[in-house]
Amino acid sequence: MRTRLSARVDYRRDRPFEVSMTFFHERTPLSSWVFARDLLLDGRTAFAGEGDVLVWPDEDTADRRICIVLSSPDGECLLTVAESDVDLWCRRMTELVPRGSEGRHFDMDEKLRRLLR
Repeated sequence: MRTRLSARVDYRRDRPFEVSMTFFHERTPLSSWVFARDLLLDGRTAFAGEGDVLVWPDEDTADRRICIVLSSPDGECLLTVAESDVDLWCRRMTELVPRGSEGRHFDMDEKLRRLLR
């Protein structure tokens, strides 16, 4: 079954290793997922991921698309997104936090202190 969904994709500089996606049908939120930003960055050019989130370029279509599969115990969902939209979003994300500089934006010691309180 094919259904058109909208999604809000979020990236925060203080959480530099992750991307969150919230999916909506009309205005109703359906589901939220958080996954490694590297999956989105790497999946634009080659198959990336294992487990719950997989990303790869769909080279079999005339209009270039990126495929994202989300898996849970309740089932799987295959999403396709225009490659140009993913590229633009990834470019903006890496302008905020260039690849390889994530550690400068993430204070592991502070996160551990909060966790162990």
